[in-house]
Amino acid sequence: MSDGAGKARVKFLLPFNPAAGNRGRKSGDSIMMETRRSAFKEERLRRTNRLSLMLNNREMRALGIYCNRYRVKNKSGFLRETIMKAILKKFEDEHPSLWEDNEPSLFNQNV
Repeated sequence: MSDGAGKARVKFLLPFNPAAGNRGRKSGDSIMMETRRSAFKEERLRRTNRLSLMLNNREMRALGIYCNRYRVKNKSGFLRETIMKAILKKFEDEHPSLWEDNEPSLFNQNV
């Protein structure tokens, strides 16, 4: 939702009003706000790369049971989040540190 000038138009709805029968909004009521930051952020975070994943019957059944048990509504988001958590944890575990020495043990104590 951006115009040619690189600005995005963001639509905000009026807050919920329980006294009003139509949830506090009338047709056509909205606040328009233009911002450059959101246009840049939308472009940067837009998911354009597709990934295909194949599962066997047992894996698919396990995924279905997990999603039903823990009320996962968005399987794609769940898989994306799970994969990225595993990748970031691996990166963090293997990140080089200033002191690469392992913990001292009974056979290897640097005193």
